[in-house]
Amino acid sequence: MKMRIVIVAGLAAMLGGCAAALPPVQVIRIHSGQPIKAGTVRIDSQVINPAASAESLTYTAAIANAMARKGFTHVAMGDPVTHVLKAEASRTAMGGTVSLKLTARLLNERNVQVWEGTATTVARINSPAAQPGLAAEKLANALFADFPGESDKTIMVP
Repeated sequence: MKMRIVIVAGLAAMLGGCAAALPPVQVIRIHSGQPIKAGTVRIDSQVINPAASAESLTYTAAIANAMARKGFTHVAMGDPVTHVLKAEASRTAMGGTVSLKLTARLLNERNVQVWEGTATTVARINSPAAQPGLAAEKLANALFADFPGESDKTIMVP
């Protein structure tokens, strides 16, 4: 039994060393302060980079997961919704780094914007943190951390 615990602990330590250190994310959110009831949401996402149009699905999935943890249910196009989330992701390479940005606007059933948020981070170009899957997950989770968040206040999410 002791040997099994030692082996499991050793494997966990080795895997822990493989984990990518992800840079913090800067987040700002703006809303009226009125409660936002969770409900059904359709996510319209777009990646601003013609060569990376498949990234849109990655961001949609990451946003849907983050919103699900806040009580929202992602529905398909054409299904009745209580909210529409319009999201836009971009990546800009400069030197050896890439700037990653996710902006989202939440509209209610009357098409009135009730919440807006922007999450940004910078990563080394070839680092795991710059890969679309990790970047989408990190930005979406940071954006919806403590949703709806304090309005008009910039925070850093580790």
